Amino acid sequence: ALESDFDQFFLRVTGNADPGEVETILRHPRTVMTFSDSGAHVSQMINSSLQTHLLAYWVRERQVLTLEDAVRMITLVPALVWGIPDRGIIREGAVADLNIFDPAAVAPDLPRVAADLPGGAQRLTQTASGFLATVVGGEVSISSGRPTGARSGSLIRRGR
Repeated sequence: ALESDFDQFFLRVTGNADPGEVETILRHPRTVMTFSDSGAHVSQMINSSLQTHLLAYWVRERQVLTLEDAVRMITLVPALVWGIPDRGIIREGAVADLNIFDPAAVAPDLPRVAADLPGGAQRLTQTASGFLATVVGGEVSISSGRPTGARSGSLIRRGR
């Protein structure tokens, strides 16, 4: 830390650090791959890369899951569990929310510190590599990592 004048991130594992146990959990039929609010402790931690990490590490690097199983875990399964029937699947009548990514390149980027909160307070931000586009409600909202200006999303409520 002194050699970099503290210009580095420190990692403190607060969950299960045993890869074998995590693999068992990921393979369990009742596992629902969820998300993090990535906002409660913005200056201390950021967990918004859970799904991207799943695709990069557990699918591509470790080959614990197939790409199809991992995509199902982060799309269809949560939509079914949370009672949102028009999400998580590509079919006629479903909302066209899609992420187009390169399976060989998808990965979380390292977190960065931004001082853009009120009063100049700092927060952690994190982007990802390998995503080509994000489609929300059938409109491209992000292309090559840049917002397009499209605002076709809407608030989702359970049982809608």
